[in-house]
Amino acid sequence: MRKSYARARVIGAASLLLTLCCAGDMPSARPLGEFVSPDRPFSPIRYRDRDLVSLNDRCPVSQTQLSPEIEPIYVNGRPVGFC
Repeated sequence: MRKSYARARVIGAASLLLTLCCAGDMPSARPLGEFVSPDRPFSPIRYRDRDLVSLNDRCPVSQTQLSPEIEPIYVNGRPVGFC
């Protein structure tokens, strides 16, 4: 029990340090997007910053609709949206 608590503290401290170090590199304005087919329940998002369409049409975590307000990650130059 004691080792897992110590490990959690180390991981938490490392995460905080990484967040603080990289905070200056984060873009200030989030790229917003719009649904390609707003009439469909699940639709990919076209992101305005690079005018690219997301690879997915639903959230990879919860399988719900994507959110155009959440910044995508780019895999091989293509955006992957999240909810």
